[in-house]
Amino acid sequence: MTKVKSKFSWVHTYLVFIVLLLLSGGMLIGVVFAYLSNHSQESDYQYIFWIIVLSALILLLVFSTLKVSKTISLTNQGIVLQTVFKRQEILWSEIKAIKLHGKENWLFTPQEATTFFLHNGKKVFIINALYRNTPLLKTALNTVKKQHLRGQPIDIQKLEQHKLKQTSQQMPNYPLTKYSGDFWFSINGIVIVLFTSMTLFWLIVLLITGGIGTSIFMSLSFLPAVLSARQLNYFYLGRYHLVVRNHVWRPYIKVYHLEDIEEVVFDSVGESSDGIRIITKDFKAAFFPAGSLREKNWIELVKALRKRKIKIRPKNF
Repeated sequence: MTKVKSKFSWVHTYLVFIVLLLLSGGMLIGVVFAYLSNHSQESDYQYIFWIIVLSALILLLVFSTLKVSKTISLTNQGIVLQTVFKRQEILWSEIKAIKLHGKENWLFTPQEATTFFLHNGKKVFIINALYRNTPLLKTALNTVKKQHLRGQPIDIQKLEQHKLKQTSQQMPNYPLTKYSGDFWFSINGIVIVLFTSMTLFWLIVLLITGGIGTSIFMSLSFLPAVLSARQLNYFYLGRYHLVVRNHVWRPYIKVYHLEDIEEVVFDSVGESSDGIRIITKDFKAAFFPAGSLREKNWIELVKALRKRKIKIRPKNF
């Protein structure tokens, strides 16, 4: 039987889960040790409270992650979703609609997801970031949708893949409109200046005194600057292309042909700056935070994309 099977993402599934579990477990162990070594009866209730809260958070994290981490198998008959708790098989005839692009809430945060609306009124969703072969899964689901609309028998072996245009990763040589702000006066720009200065200070100290501790301080000081630089993208939009550049990493460039873009999502991830998530017609997606852009820049970009008939999912500016 022909199958398309999911593959978990090493970073967003295994690594993130382990890191969060270690952090939560570490805090819980710390509180327990503090409670055991404390001899003051007045603060006993505080320690007990935090032990209960952290234990509940760890259990919620484990349960929620195991519940949403589904092994997915797509066949000609339907879709099989399996977790450690249960196995669910849904026939294609039981599915009323498939929403390939959108968001669902997980751990109190909206996440990009693929949603199945069933004829019985229920819905089932899978979180895109948890799988490293999400584009393949979406391509198979899109093939099923097309075959169903044509009245053809479902055959996921005949994947209908979109072939992207051959686009040179160089700036197009025709006029483009720039959408950017003054990054030096953005929060990310200020963070870069501040922590780069701290890094230079610790570098001078290292050259004078040496020592492993100084090296660690220097590395930790430089890390926020690197993370902030990653959030300082800006954009060019022309008749045929959407281009992503970076204020700090000058050589960086990513060029998209407008005909390859399925949707542009105005989004933010966690505590990062606002940005755009570009989803191409082969179902690959990339998020580009743009901390230098102001509200007027975002509004202008939204209007320009709409003018070029690009599907967008805007935020409320």
